[in-house]
Amino acid sequence: MGSNFTNDIYNWPVPLAQWADTLPTGLGCPDQNVIAGRMEYNFDKYDDSYITSYDTEYDYKSIMHYNGYAFSSNGQPTIQAISGDVSLGQIVEMTEKDIIKLEKMYGCRS
Repeated sequence: MGSNFTNDIYNWPVPLAQWADTLPTGLGCPDQNVIAGRMEYNFDKYDDSYITSYDTEYDYKSIMHYNGYAFSSNGQPTIQAISGDVSLGQIVEMTEKDIIKLEKMYGCRS
C-alpha cells in the first residue's frame, strides 16, 4: 500500500462481492433514477450464499458504500434509507466496522 491509506483501499485485492453487504430491507433503490443501460449492475443484490458480512452489522457509513445519489441519471436519489434520514457512504476515512471487517477477512488485528 502507498502512503495514503484511505485512497489505497480501492486498490486492495478484495473481491467487491466479499466486501459488499446484502442490501438490508431498510434500503430502497429507485430504479428509475439510475443511469439506464450502463449502471444498473451496481445495484445488484446478493444473498448470504454469495457474500459474507463477517458477522458485522450493516454499515451505512462504510467507505465502500455508495452515496445516495451514485449513478443518478436525473439528480434524484438512487439509494434511500426507508426509515429516516440516514446518510450513506463517505470518502473521508474507514469506519470502525470497515476496519473490523478487514481484520476478519485477512485474519489480523490492527
